Amino acid sequence: MQRIVHLCSSSTAREGGSVMRSRSLNKLVILMLFIGICILPNNAGLAAEKVYEFKLANFYPPLSSFNSAVWPFWAEQLDKASNGRIKIKVFPAEQLAKSEDLWEAVNSGIADIGHFFLMFEAGRYPISEYGYLPMIFTSNRDCGMTMTSLYQKYPQIQDEFKSVKVLWFNGNAPAQFFTKNKPINTLDDLKGLRVNGGGLYWKHVAKELGFAPMTLPFPEIYDALAKGVIDGNTVEWEGQYIFRWYELDRYSLGGVNLYIYPFILCMNKKKWDSLPPDIQAVFEKYSGVKGAEMTGYIFDQHDIAGKKQIEKYVKAQDLSPIQYISKERREELKKKLEPVRELWMEEMAKKGVPGKEILKDAEAMVEDLGKGPELKYWTREELVKKLQF
Repeated sequence: MQRIVHLCSSSTAREGGSVMRSRSLNKLVILMLFIGICILPNNAGLAAEKVYEFKLANFYPPLSSFNSAVWPFWAEQLDKASNGRIKIKVFPAEQLAKSEDLWEAVNSGIADIGHFFLMFEAGRYPISEYGYLPMIFTSNRDCGMTMTSLYQKYPQIQDEFKSVKVLWFNGNAPAQFFTKNKPINTLDDLKGLRVNGGGLYWKHVAKELGFAPMTLPFPEIYDALAKGVIDGNTVEWEGQYIFRWYELDRYSLGGVNLYIYPFILCMNKKKWDSLPPDIQAVFEKYSGVKGAEMTGYIFDQHDIAGKKQIEKYVKAQDLSPIQYISKERREELKKKLEPVRELWMEEMAKKGVPGKEILKDAEAMVEDLGKGPELKYWTREELVKKLQF
């Protein structure tokens, strides 16, 4: 009997020891799993915290509206939205590539992001050149928002930029008329004048209005006005102020909105494709039509500021006050320039592109945007709220 009890006790002891060892092993496994679970989020967090840097190249000087206001504001929004994982480093004044080489710089990866005139690659994207046609846009804001919207709508326009990731389009502010010795009271007053300007359709505009077209480098225009080489120029208010041409041009005709220079902001396609979805999502939120609107609000404020400075100068010097074209005269001017638009539409018809539809959409969008709030100064806080970033 004792033997049986002893055997049973021994058996029970062995089983108990086995159970204890099993429990200890289970505890060890659970502990290791717990440690592993604790470690995994840390590793995942380290991966998520990777910082992505982008080189943004453009040709404007450091103190321009773009480099002093637009890009710092945009970079700040991207940085905040990504918790510091998106860093934009701006290279102004052709530091990474010459202005005419920026398209290739983006495609080759020399620049991650590029901002430049479409005109630098004239003929490469003929459909989008509608942006240079006279008297379509009235501000940077409506130019950028309209061109970005139409890019998103028309596959034919998208095909022109398929080698890059388009972030948005924008323009400078629209060009007005400035003359040195003769006010522009009627369209006939333009005839025979030597007027400096630019754009893809500048010579055609000059032909229809009867003036001699000149296109001089910006640094040469002041001397050309001073020496009588040119009789006037067309440029946005900010440019007229920055380059001090207002000191020589005694007469200003605003509200003309003769033409705009469209820009594109685009990213290297390989760079874009290499980004994780969450980083792409941040860019998408702060680009597109919203990005164009942001650029427009900031740039147009600088144009308003330039005009205000010229108004102060005109008043202080007791010069002829700034004149604004009437609605009737503007319609007359627009009708006079209709043949220039027809040139583009004829080219589009040859390519099977719905040019008339594109222009109709553009003008409808500009009209609709014109019903919005009047352009004014916005603080950073007001701008963020207005853009609903």
